[in-house]
Amino acid sequence: MRATSAITSRIYSVVTALMTIQLHLQHWHAAEAIVIDSPSLIPQQTIASPQTHCSPTAISPSRKWSTNQFRVRKTKSDDIHAISTMLAMASTSTEPNHWKYRIQYLAVKSSLEKQLHNRWNAIEEAQRTMLRFQSEYSTAFASTNNKEKMEECPLDATTTCHVLWSNDNFRSKLKSAVASTSERNAWNDYNFDYTPVDVSIFNHAMMTVVTRDKHQQEIVVGFCEVAWLPRPSCWECMPCIVNLVTCPLYRKRGIASKLMDVAMRYVRTQWCDTDLCYCDREIGLYVHAENEEALYLYRRKGFSVKEEEEDGLLHMSMRL
Repeated sequence: MRATSAITSRIYSVVTALMTIQLHLQHWHAAEAIVIDSPSLIPQQTIASPQTHCSPTAISPSRKWSTNQFRVRKTKSDDIHAISTMLAMASTSTEPNHWKYRIQYLAVKSSLEKQLHNRWNAIEEAQRTMLRFQSEYSTAFASTNNKEKMEECPLDATTTCHVLWSNDNFRSKLKSAVASTSERNAWNDYNFDYTPVDVSIFNHAMMTVVTRDKHQQEIVVGFCEVAWLPRPSCWECMPCIVNLVTCPLYRKRGIASKLMDVAMRYVRTQWCDTDLCYCDREIGLYVHAENEEALYLYRRKGFSVKEEEEDGLLHMSMRL
């Protein structure tokens, strides 16, 4: 049992950090997924601003609240509609009743939903692939009663890359997500005929914050991703928090702060402290210089500005 538990623990570390897929937006134009979008494509309202809105079906929150009302969990497929709504509204016009806004908004939301689903599908396929490998490996050695071999589950970086890349279905889904953008990302100019040698390129996490309405139905009120993203001035990558957004009906409740805490803890425990991933115990993010609300939060969390890009985006980072 101890051997199986150890294998399960190592597999979990991989499957929960398995994809470098990310999404950003530039002004009203939606960019695509999978680590894949350059920092210049992040929504200008990283934290939901007064001009953003939740889905029209959202229930207005009670005046009484606590951070215990909100739960951070892995993103589900059913979350994507609400997430794309929040991100689309955070990146489009401030005039929701104008017909041009509606056209703009619908185009962005449609694009985002497609991208998010592509990314989610690739992540799920990666997880299924690694879980199958775990099951097959454990079964094979359990049948021989070779406990020593079971304890030596070869889940190193090379094996992980090989297992993932040998799955044609996973490669196909990954390529579909990558092909949706031409922006600077960890997969730029990558030759898919060759198996990656650095497992870090697969790192990605999607996190959703939910609460419950009076009927005990889940409502999506926040979202963020952690992706393996190139630094501004070079191709060296680092974990970055991206697409941090909250529903404006639930602002000022610590949701964004809670998401950042979970993201930083995730990187520290699942990426930095494993043999499968090299991480320099640092996490970054990109933010527009005029987004004072977001800058205030990030600085309060310990982030500091490292570089400023030509498009006005600031690259911030902190040590973990």
